[in-house]
Amino acid sequence: MPWVSMYVPKDTIVHKTHAKVKLAWTIVLSSVAVLFYNPIPAFVIFLASIPFIIIGRIVTTFLKRVSYVITTLVVIVIFQSLFAKYARNVLTTIDFFGWRVTILYEGLFKALWLISILLAVIAWFSFLFLTTHPSDLLSSLRDIGLPFTACFIILSTLQMIPMMERNMNLCLESQRSRGLEIGKNPFKLIPVIIPLTVNTLERITKMSWSLEGRAFGASGKRTNVRATNVSTMGKISIALAIGVLIVGIICRIYFGDMYISYEQFLILTSR
Repeated sequence: MPWVSMYVPKDTIVHKTHAKVKLAWTIVLSSVAVLFYNPIPAFVIFLASIPFIIIGRIVTTFLKRVSYVITTLVVIVIFQSLFAKYARNVLTTIDFFGWRVTILYEGLFKALWLISILLAVIAWFSFLFLTTHPSDLLSSLRDIGLPFTACFIILSTLQMIPMMERNMNLCLESQRSRGLEIGKNPFKLIPVIIPLTVNTLERITKMSWSLEGRAFGASGKRTNVRATNVSTMGKISIALAIGVLIVGIICRIYFGDMYISYEQFLILTSR
């Protein structure tokens, strides 16, 4: 039976790194990415995740997760750069099959900023979820003060995503074995969506029964089977992550949001 979670078990150094260390860096770098109204810092943070993804041998799975949001990124670029009402300056015009398409500077700048943030956040959280065992992540979230109920909701949601993906593939294969040809017609997905929805609701019902049978929500101190202590190097790494966050906040206060206006862009490109 395939692993029913986003976690990809591998024997690498990033998988062996304590969950608290990876959680701290993920939260810090995702926070720094949204501090500045400039796509460059967030894009650099995104690029910084690539070596760790390669070391963790999760490139294929990571690219599969990123492919889910490609359409969203394209829509952001189109709508922001072409239809932004707040934009005042025209960056350039393009002839597209006889149509003159006007690209707005402020809209394109904001689109690049949003895309860079999405890529940075998706990259680091994917790295965290793909290389961290759910039990280790649950223990780390509880140690930082998050209520057990909230931790369970987060991890259950993360586990439901691969479950639904697996069920979707099973439904597609089952319907194709019966002669269903889906092609590009979205209405032909109805025979797949109906059993998928029924199966998901059935799993939720069984999960609720299981939780009730195990006295979920009862008061009392809980223990963790996989609870481990952070090593000295791990504590140093967490302290370094906090230092990076402090430096990011100081840079935000000192340099501002780093927004590059249209006039500044013309000066930079004219050099």
